[in-house]
Amino acid sequence: MNKRLEASWSNLRHFSGNIIITSFVRIFKVSILTAAPNLKILSLREPPAMNAVGVEQYGPIENLICRKIPKPDKPQGKELLIKVEATAVNPIDTKVRNGTYDDAPDYYKFVPRPFHIMGYDGAGIVQEVGPECTRFKPGDEVFYVSSPTKQGAYCEYQLVPEVTVGHKPKSLDFVEAAAMPLTYGTACESLLDRLEIKKGEKVGILIINGAGGVGAMASQIARWVLELPVVITTASRPETIDFTKKMGATHVINHREDLKKQIDELHLDVPIKYVYITYSTSQYLSVCSDVIAPLGKVCSIVQSADMNMYGTQFMSKSLAFIWCWLGSRMYHGVDTNQWEMLEELSALIDAGKIKCHLTRRLQLNLEGIKEAHRILESGKAIGKTILIRYDSLEVYQQYGSIIEQMTKDKFAEKGATEQTLFISMRSMPPIHTTSFVAPENVTVDDLKGVQFPEGVHVDIHQEA
Repeated sequence: MNKRLEASWSNLRHFSGNIIITSFVRIFKVSILTAAPNLKILSLREPPAMNAVGVEQYGPIENLICRKIPKPDKPQGKELLIKVEATAVNPIDTKVRNGTYDDAPDYYKFVPRPFHIMGYDGAGIVQEVGPECTRFKPGDEVFYVSSPTKQGAYCEYQLVPEVTVGHKPKSLDFVEAAAMPLTYGTACESLLDRLEIKKGEKVGILIINGAGGVGAMASQIARWVLELPVVITTASRPETIDFTKKMGATHVINHREDLKKQIDELHLDVPIKYVYITYSTSQYLSVCSDVIAPLGKVCSIVQSADMNMYGTQFMSKSLAFIWCWLGSRMYHGVDTNQWEMLEELSALIDAGKIKCHLTRRLQLNLEGIKEAHRILESGKAIGKTILIRYDSLEVYQQYGSIIEQMTKDKFAEKGATEQTLFISMRSMPPIHTTSFVAPENVTVDDLKGVQFPEGVHVDIHQEA
């Protein structure tokens, strides 16, 4: 035995218990295994890796990167290891990525470093359960909310606490299910816990930004679950007006025009007792105090540096202003019952009382996530942007060129010359993207008549 081996072997002999060999493997290889029969070796292989998208440095969209990172360890306690089938992109994602998220002033002291993965709700399949889990087993299809200070769902596998997970609605696919938890949870907690709206109250609610993800959920809860007679939302474009009406709005007013004048012209027969702000709080404080009834309540989910209520009707009407952040309980270590909320949501969806507000699908890879962030930051998003991953590189290699031609032929029937086409795969970064221009009459529905081979799925990105 040469001197280098002797030194290394001597060092090893002084350890007791479990030893993980890393660099020693290159020296000893197989011979060391027979030379030390009492040595317990945990693993000689690299831990399993997975793809993930996140940031090492907060800032613009270009800072998003794709990395290979270790797959999460076995779940502990009440944790679940979930194979991510789909995740959603919300406004919180863009703020966190940009380094400007301020719902908690010390937020960035507690986030994962040096690589931060976003994605705060998702859907997938349970792979393993922690020893204290009681509600799930491997193979269960679930949807969930992620902790704001843990690694998110822009990845292949994620550890999630059991208390923020519910069984996926049977009537939704994974993509649709991933669109629901964060937005519904926020709206539900705002309307039921913070505003304390009672079912069947003969009053109205004004929802600022009815075409956003949370606004869409709040509209449905107010109209179909709480059965309020008047649900007023704000929107300005024809497509957003139509969308918010489908989500339950009884009246839609234009946020670019005088809100009080428009509401006065409705000649409502019930008072507006509640206002729910999901966009630009400081911009709407004054006008909300003008239109709401005395002793009413205003709730917001959007932090604002300028919250000047002086000179408004808040004092004279004895109005209550309430914040709502869905992450409050998890962030401050307070017990949460979000799983009950998700199970209730699952039942409401399967009963047809709550509709999925999914309007768009993108691929779960670096380019798809970047595109989702661009859409949200453009201010033109309807509902919310969803990302999904499909199958394998082998499927693409076998069918890619055929599928591309089939899709082009289908669009050509309607006069298409260019449109963004995503052939979505499980692997990241993106394998294939093709672009060509299509007239307005070309939609995602046009693909329903195309028979794709098993394991191949095509989504189209269209501007809202």
